[in-house]
Amino acid sequence: MRGVCMFLVILHHSGAPWEYNKFLAPFFLSGFFFLSGYLFYLPGKTWDWKYKLIRIAESLLLPYLLYWTLTYFAKAAYYEVYLEGNWDIFLPYLRELLSGSKLWFMSAIIVGEVLLAGILSVSRNSYYLAGMIVLVSLLWWLTPLSVPFRFWPWHLPAACIALCFMLLGVIVRTRNLLAYLDKRWVAVLALSVYPALYALDVVFDITRVSFARNYFSNLPMFYLYALCGIAFVYVFCSKFWFGNRVLHYLGRNSLLMYFFCHQVILLIVRLVGNEWDFPASIWSVQVACAACLLLVVPVEVAKRWLPWMAGRCRVVSGRYGNGK
Repeated sequence: MRGVCMFLVILHHSGAPWEYNKFLAPFFLSGFFFLSGYLFYLPGKTWDWKYKLIRIAESLLLPYLLYWTLTYFAKAAYYEVYLEGNWDIFLPYLRELLSGSKLWFMSAIIVGEVLLAGILSVSRNSYYLAGMIVLVSLLWWLTPLSVPFRFWPWHLPAACIALCFMLLGVIVRTRNLLAYLDKRWVAVLALSVYPALYALDVVFDITRVSFARNYFSNLPMFYLYALCGIAFVYVFCSKFWFGNRVLHYLGRNSLLMYFFCHQVILLIVRLVGNEWDFPASIWSVQVACAACLLLVVPVEVAKRWLPWMAGRCRVVSGRYGNGK
């Protein structure tokens, strides 16, 4: 599922037409957040909030800061220092660093997981978690957090919506709710409902949504579409793509894929261009597939030479575990 969501992220950045984006917008990012919650807590295992916070720092925050620092100073060294002779690059870096303004998706998922760790430290009861989904949604809806296009430090409004999907993922894992989707009639329903909702959305434009700009035209309706979309992807993967090596690779390396996808897509577009004037529906898929192939290079290089940026740092968590 994470591999599918990662491919859809790449497709989204490859100039996908509005028909594609209308189909994938409700679930390709909410699916990531849902899976983050689903994998965050293992029922039956001893809960340790300190260890969880350490792992968030090692697997998300540290790669985020490393990527941010490397790309910021590489770009600033060329555009500001070399071309403009401007050495005032350190204070802007610190301002961006403290506000968490770069890569909104990473900011939202980091904040969401930190909040999730705090919520789970109070209770892991499913009814309590469902109540927290309602509470966070109301907090977002009834406060300035829901004002679109307004920037908040560390993209807090997007993190609130992300947190709701993370909480849902924990509930689904705890209650083993995915087992219901393995029933034939439920699976058929899951595969048919979302395309029907998509058809309605194309006609009536019901779910205009942008996580990055915190714009949700109808939050309850978006929740409905997103949940149906996530169920659709789960059934499709479990019935047709289970064990697909390409999707497994995309899923395992989704962090690095996300870091490098935009640059690789720009490289492909600048080098090749749409010389044959393909329709956007075909051209965007071609660019996305080519990007997936080329992304293997920076991903493998980073895994070999920058393992901490790949989320493989276990310096603190390893010592913490051994100490316990």
